[in-house]
Amino acid sequence: MTRYATVQEQDRACAAILVDRLRGYVKCEGRRWYVWDEHAWKWERGTVGWAVSSRIVREVERLIVQAVMEDRYEDARNWCRYLDPTDVPTRLTPYMSRIYRENQALLRQWG
Repeated sequence: MTRYATVQEQDRACAAILVDRLRGYVKCEGRRWYVWDEHAWKWERGTVGWAVSSRIVREVERLIVQAVMEDRYEDARNWCRYLDPTDVPTRLTPYMSRIYRENQALLRQWG
């Protein structure tokens, strides 16, 4: 992760990284969010406040560990901003849902 001029730019960049990393685990269709249930092998509708946020926080923890293992301590510190599940709905999911909508529009345009 590189340095950004504003917090919003950093949030957008982190959301884009998380959309890519969570492909196959989290998806957004319109205003509805779905989380892949590994035990039932199906998509379950999830709320941003709980199911989606907890999955995002788990992925952020993995990104922090990966950054520390690669001696990228500044990146790890930047990712720590997103460990609070109560901040995820306001900081990341609006940008993530916009990315999902743009991707779906591109698929419809090309399909």
